[in-house]
Amino acid sequence: YTVLDLFNHKVKVTGTTKVGSKLKAETGKTPSGTKKSYRWMRDGKSIKGATHSTYTPTATDLNRRLSVKVSASKSGFVSLSKTSSKTAKIGKGSLKIKKYPAISGSHKTGKTLNAKSGTWSAKPDKYRYQWYRNGAAISKASKSSYRFSARDHGKVIYVKVTAHKKGYASKSVNSRVR
Repeated sequence: YTVLDLFNHKVKVTGTTKVGSKLKAETGKTPSGTKKSYRWMRDGKSIKGATHSTYTPTATDLNRRLSVKVSASKSGFVSLSKTSSKTAKIGKGSLKIKKYPAISGSHKTGKTLNAKSGTWSAKPDKYRYQWYRNGAAISKASKSSYRFSARDHGKVIYVKVTAHKKGYASKSVNSRVR
């Protein structure tokens, strides 16, 4: 009986190969008392601090291939390490909206409306804003605040918020209309 029998299957990586999506090292069943250690690698080079059975790709991993080396040991057996195949290239993550953007402020001429950017699945690095009147973009209204004008009375006003985060596809959502 050798340590080779500690792995029932090849070591493989499971999960979605996108930034922000958790990956898992799968080894199959091992006998009780087996100690396993993990080392995640980016294009064959160790990733600092990535020593658990799971790993969540970051923006640094975008367009790179990951693999995991699993070492197994058990008292009375020869230690063994196996490395998974490389994953497909890591793709851009997906930003998901948790709480939609909102508008606060007064709908009176000369008063300011403020956009709240909403809550996202991953904290965006930056936001872009575009204010709309009756479905048409308002010229030069691309900040988080907008000064309500006489032309806005009786019109549908909303803001489109576009979230940006390194390693993720940008995503745009609209606030409720006011």
